[in-house]
This record gives sequence, C-alpha cells and structure tokens, in this order.
Amino acid sequence: MREIQELQVYPFRKKLSMKYRKTRLILNTAVIVIFLSVQLHAGYYDRGRKCYIYKKYDRAREMFLKAVETTDNGDAYYFLGEIEKISGNYGESEKYFRICVTKKSTTKKYLRNAFWGLIVYAEQKSDYDEVIRICKQMWETMRDQGAKSKIESVINKYLWSDNADAVSSYKAGMELKKRGSRDRAQEKFREAVSADPYFLAPKFELGMDAYKKGDLDTAISYLSEIGSRIPFYAEVHLILGTIYYNRSFYTRAAEHYTRGLEFGIIPRSTESVIRMNRATCYYNMHEYEMATQDLEVVTKSRKKDVKPLILLSAVRIRQEKYDDALETLLRINRISPDRPLVLFQIGSIYYKKEDWRCISYFDRLFDISLKNKETEKYARAFVILLNRHFTKGHYRRVLEIVNALPESSIDYEISLVTARTYFHLADYDRSIEHFEKLSLKDDDRLLLCRAYVLGNRRESAKQMLEELFYSTEFIDKARKESTLAPLIREIEKKREQARDRETETPER
Repeated sequence: MREIQELQVYPFRKKLSMKYRKTRLILNTAVIVIFLSVQLHAGYYDRGRKCYIYKKYDRAREMFLKAVETTDNGDAYYFLGEIEKISGNYGESEKYFRICVTKKSTTKKYLRNAFWGLIVYAEQKSDYDEVIRICKQMWETMRDQGAKSKIESVINKYLWSDNADAVSSYKAGMELKKRGSRDRAQEKFREAVSADPYFLAPKFELGMDAYKKGDLDTAISYLSEIGSRIPFYAEVHLILGTIYYNRSFYTRAAEHYTRGLEFGIIPRSTESVIRMNRATCYYNMHEYEMATQDLEVVTKSRKKDVKPLILLSAVRIRQEKYDDALETLLRINRISPDRPLVLFQIGSIYYKKEDWRCISYFDRLFDISLKNKETEKYARAFVILLNRHFTKGHYRRVLEIVNALPESSIDYEISLVTARTYFHLADYDRSIEHFEKLSLKDDDRLLLCRAYVLGNRRESAKQMLEELFYSTEFIDKARKESTLAPLIREIEKKREQARDRETETPER
C-alpha cells in the first residue's frame, strides 16, 4: 500500500518542482534584463559626461538624449542645456534648463547652475518679471539665499535714481528715520522727490509712513505709482491689495493680490490669508471657479479652520452645486457643531431636495436662535418648521415657534395655523380670537363654529350657522359634526315653524 502511495505522490511533486524551476528561471531572467537595462541607461549618461569633458559635444548630446529618453535624469537635461549654450542655441538651452529645474533627481550644484542660467537669459531679454519668477521658483525649490538677494537687487535698481541731490536727500532722510526723527525724515524724502519726481525709493518711504498712520488715500497715491512701475514688487502689491480689500474694492484688491502671490516669497501662513482674501474678492466678483481654486488651497493647509469652508459652501451654493455644498457644510458641522448659519444652509439644501432631514437641522437652529435672540434672522426656516410640526400634530412646538417669530413674519398663513393650533389644543378662546381676525374658507369656518360651541358660545355658533345656511355644502359638512348637528336641527325646526305660521295666517 505504501508503495502505491509513493507512486501516486512522486509524479505530482516532480511536476511542481519543474514548474517552480521554470518560474524562477523567468524571474531571474527578468531581473537580469532590468539590471542590464538600468546599467545601459546609466551608461548613456556616463558616456555623455566623458564626451562632454573631452568637448565632443555632438556625441555627448546624443548620449544625454538617450539618457533622458530612458530615465528621469535631471543632470542629463542640465548638460543638454550647457551643450546648446556652447553651441549658441540659446532657445534650446533655455528649454533644457527649464526641464532640469523641475526634476527632483537633479544634483544640487547643477540645479543651482540651471536656475542662474535661466536668470541670465531672462535678464538678456530685459524680462525682469521673469527674472523674479525664476528667483521665486529657485527659492521655493532649494531655499537658495542668492535668489532672495537677486530679487532685492532688481527691485532696488528700479527704486533708485541717478540724481545726486535726490539721492543725498534720500540718504539723509533714512539716517533721520533710524534716529527716530520721523517728521524731519519725511521732509527729506519730499525734498528727494522734488529733486527727482521719478525717484521711487523716497516715495516708498512716504507711502509706507502714510499707510502706518492710516492715511490710506496718500498711501495709495504713492504706492500705486510704485506698483505700476515695478509690477513685480510683491510687498507693495500686497499692501495695496489689503487696502482695497478693506474698502470692498474687490476687483482692484484681487489684481494686487494676484501680483503679490505671483512674485512674492511669502510664508505659507501669510499666503493662506492672502488666498482667503482673494477668494472673498472673487466670490463678490462672481468669479466662482477662481474663488474655488484659492479656497481648495487654503482648506488643505487649514484643515480645522471653518472660515474657508463656509465661503466654499457659499460659492458652491451660488453655482447651484448643492451636493458639493452639502458635503462641505456637513464637514463644517463635524468640526464645529451647531453654527446657526451652517445649520440653516444644511436645512435649506435638504428642504430644496425635498429631504425631511431638514427639520432636524431647523429644530436645532431654532433652539440656538431662541437662546441667542436671533429668530428674526432665520424666520424663513422657522415658517417651514412650524408648518411641518403642525402637520405632525406637534402643537406645543408650533406655538413655541410662532411666539418667537417677529411680528413682521406673521402673515395670513401663519395666523391661520396659529388659530387651528389653539383649536387642537382645546384653547378655544384663543382659537376664536385668531379666527375672527381672518377671512375664512369653509373648513376653517367649520372649526370656528365648533370652537364657539366647545368654548360655551353656543349662540355665536348658532348665529354663524344661520348666516351660512344658504351654503348647502357648508351645512352638509356641519351636519356631520356632533357638536353642530343639534344646532342645525334647531335652526331647521325654527324655520319650519316660521313657514307654518305663514301658511296658517288668513288672507285679508
């Protein structure tokens, strides 16, 4: 028996073993191919370097091009840029340097050289906006202090003057400013401007002094000129943006904020504030997509801050993207529960979607608003709320809501609901009081008539029935009410007796 088992098992093991060896062979072959491929690709770069050292630029170009085709080698792009620069192909050189500075694999030394190469090309074209953009990118990529220094030197070049008298007055003003003699310093700055009306450095000092004193019109006058002549002066544009933002001049504020963000080396916390302000500008300008872009950046860096989320939900509501708005509002409510505006917006969207979850949010909103004495602010929601509670028979809650509403919100419909509510609560006197002020249809006349009877005003009910006896439809409904049927029989009997008397009266 054992021999038979061995005969049965052995072929199976042999088959597995062969399959395993075959798989290992395939895997080993794949590893060897990948290894050789990597070595070959690395070899293109190394051979390119050797050719470059020996100034065999055509051959070096060929090797580097093969290297970048097969690997993400930032250094290869740098050397391609250098080869094209040596060959006088500056456009191609710039193209390769631009690719080089975007690659994470670029060696730091070559990365710095590529950035400076791009700065030189931009300066040769007198494109100083681009010089500042590249310096900003250089700082953000590698925190190179030289990038900041370059920005400062370019701005100072635009601020400066060739007029010796103007420069002398400006330097004297700066010295007085250091000593704390602000008024005398301002006099010297004005002297400098008188000597050279195009000298921007003293105008910057005059503008900043006015800004700090709260003289915003004067600050705008000086700083706007600087901003228009130095479009890449981020600090000036950010100050102008803030001035215009605080004055609700949203279009101008957005323009200056955009300049500041484009050219400024700004800490993340400050950038977040600027983007939030710019998003507010775009919202008021009805530029909702632009507002959304800024807010999405802000919400990533300020995950627990509800302010940008509230604005983002408002943007999405304006765009009629209600599902997106609801998702944002629910996120806010998780971070910071029971904010009245958020509860109102969530409830309003659910109501628009005919989803009765709106009532739970409006209920919470009412309780909070009642406590804070803000019921007038959300009266529209509370009208929806009281009607829903009336439908569900929650009459005490209806009265609580009605009594909290401002007089200006109490219209015919709410007065009618109030009268009906008092009736259902068996407070017939108040029900009558409210019904009697209104022009009623048959169903509510019937309730009023019943309230008269149940409130011990039987004669008032009888009078009302007599006045409406001409309405067959109304009387038929009243006849079905146990409280009114006896009165109708009395009226009918009285009328029969009157007819009988008329019949029995002899003719003269």
